[in-house]
Amino acid sequence: MQITTEKTAPTSTTLTVDVSASDMAATKQRIEQQLAAKVKLPGFREGKVPPELAAKEINEQSLYEAFLSDFVPQAAFQALETKGIRPVLPPEVSVTKFVPFQTLEITIKADHLGEISLADYKNLAETMPAVKVTAAEVNQILERVRLDFADYTEVDRPAAETDRVWLDFEGFDGQGEAVPGAASKDYPLLLGSRTFIPGFEDKLVGAKKGQNLEFKLRFPSDYGAAAMAGREVEFKVVVNRVEKVELPELNDALAAKTGVAKTLAELKQFIRKQITADKRRQAESVMQGRIVAKLAERSSVEIPESLIKLELDKLNGEHAAFLKDSGLELEAWLKSAKLSAEEHTERLKQTALNRIKGGVVLREFARAEKIEVDPAAIEADFSRRSGEGELSPKQAADLKADIRAQLLTRQALEKLTKLVLKRG
Repeated sequence: MQITTEKTAPTSTTLTVDVSASDMAATKQRIEQQLAAKVKLPGFREGKVPPELAAKEINEQSLYEAFLSDFVPQAAFQALETKGIRPVLPPEVSVTKFVPFQTLEITIKADHLGEISLADYKNLAETMPAVKVTAAEVNQILERVRLDFADYTEVDRPAAETDRVWLDFEGFDGQGEAVPGAASKDYPLLLGSRTFIPGFEDKLVGAKKGQNLEFKLRFPSDYGAAAMAGREVEFKVVVNRVEKVELPELNDALAAKTGVAKTLAELKQFIRKQITADKRRQAESVMQGRIVAKLAERSSVEIPESLIKLELDKLNGEHAAFLKDSGLELEAWLKSAKLSAEEHTERLKQTALNRIKGGVVLREFARAEKIEVDPAAIEADFSRRSGEGELSPKQAADLKADIRAQLLTRQALEKLTKLVLKRG
């Protein structure tokens, strides 16, 4: 098998594979045997027809098609492996010449990563900010503990601040359409907790059991879900019941009820440690993203347009699903986000590039540091994910490849962070 290559672009290569009769012989014989086993002739059981008779019954066109569908993908894979080309997407493979079992020419067009120049990561440096926990944060959790062990008594009076009310509510947009995610049945809301948008709980102070309320509120401009930011919603609310909340005293007895401490002092210390650990995890996640972004920015990676388009299509799909769940049209979302369609597309394209480049530099870092994934870890994760379901050999191989890639990325990220990050 002779292979010639032509680099049509820094990230695209065309391979021409010339296959001789001797290269095809073994596969031809195997395919003939498979087809012969299916031949049916009077007087013979299926699979027991003599080879010389079965060969006469095999349709030539069926033989050619079966041979090519079996041989060509294997030959293409072997050619790419031989030339060290790793396509980022399934290559375009075509048969350009076939004289049955004499000569065969295969053309392979493959998009791949171009030149990769990994920046000197040993010169990168980031400092983890010191994690601080305030008394107010500890006290906020302590108040939640009190609520967990509070006594709730239904009362027949208007709801007051600090009462708990049980609600059915639903939000509607300006056209009277239900807003996704803005509805619930028999929802327990503690008045004064400020868990809902500003103004919502205020509207319920003074409400009584069985009362129906309708009011309009505008979501804050800095609301976490961008689709809802600055949006006016009309709420329809039914008050199912009102409960008086009796909070227990904050003391050693309450602390002991939690099961994690014997005294109030121990409970405070436990809460402080939990908050510290949560903040540290969040800070490390932010820093890891910053480190990868910095390494990607300083590195040079040639990425094929086809891969960028694939990632961009993925992002567009994710955004379309987000808009559907939020009950928004793209045009309305762009208006609320103060973006033009062109700016939105450019942002998505930059995100696609960042995702791809970040993944590439992490893999290159893993290669430079000779990071290997423990096969036992792959098998353990595979057993957990595959569960009781039966997987085909290809499905099993694909799942293991995904697991290996995920574990490799995680290990590379952990090691890179350890090398670069200094504790503040």
